[in-house]
Amino acid sequence: LHIHYSKLDRGDMQAILKKKYDAEDNSEMKQIVKRRQDSVSKHVVSTNFMWAGGGAFAGAVWWSFRRYNYQARLIAIPFFFYFGTFAGRMIGDVCTCRNAEFARDRFLGSLPAKVSQAWTVGVDWADAHTSNVAIHYSKLDRGDMQAILKKKYDAEDNSEMKQIVKRRQDSVSKHVVSTNFMWAGGGAFSGAVWWSFRRYNYQARLLAIPFFFYFGTFAGRMIGDVCTSRNAEFARDRFLGSLPAKVYMPATEA
Repeated sequence: LHIHYSKLDRGDMQAILKKKYDAEDNSEMKQIVKRRQDSVSKHVVSTNFMWAGGGAFAGAVWWSFRRYNYQARLIAIPFFFYFGTFAGRMIGDVCTCRNAEFARDRFLGSLPAKVSQAWTVGVDWADAHTSNVAIHYSKLDRGDMQAILKKKYDAEDNSEMKQIVKRRQDSVSKHVVSTNFMWAGGGAFSGAVWWSFRRYNYQARLLAIPFFFYFGTFAGRMIGDVCTSRNAEFARDRFLGSLPAKVYMPATEA
């Protein structure tokens, strides 16, 4: 039996914050859940400050670079937005007193809302050193992703299994869209360099394009992750999206 703990996602946090507790109940159990709720509330408010800090830094850079061309703005904004998230998180932690929060309370706020149990099938792992079975996992290829995205699920079915496959499908969808942004970013950077170097010979263009295409893929991936909210995706959901579609179990030589 393998137990996997998940992180709190948006729905779990909303469910925790919506709960009401009797203010006159001072039992130990109620004190624990109240502290857990308070810790989650601080985390949510601090996260809002984080995004506000990134937006404030990006807006300030956009205004400060008003006398420069748009290329200079677009180069500077992602870096300052990134630094702004750290400043916003710090300010949010101070405003919510999260920086002075005890490790015990923060641990309560990070406790998992769901526990997934998985049983291994067909292999006795206690005797793994004597077993003649080896398991090899394959990565998702284009056909596997297409098969996952084509599936339709009942929107009214809220069973745990259907929630898992829906989250897996959503994670794969985000990965595909983000990959498209990655290639688009590389192409956009290459086209911009080709046009910017129009007064130079083609050797200079061909020398610069590969480097800018490489950097463009990173910029495109970052933009794609933000547009699809993949940057805020929980590790649990991303893990579901990376699960193999095929499992090969060849017998090893004795």
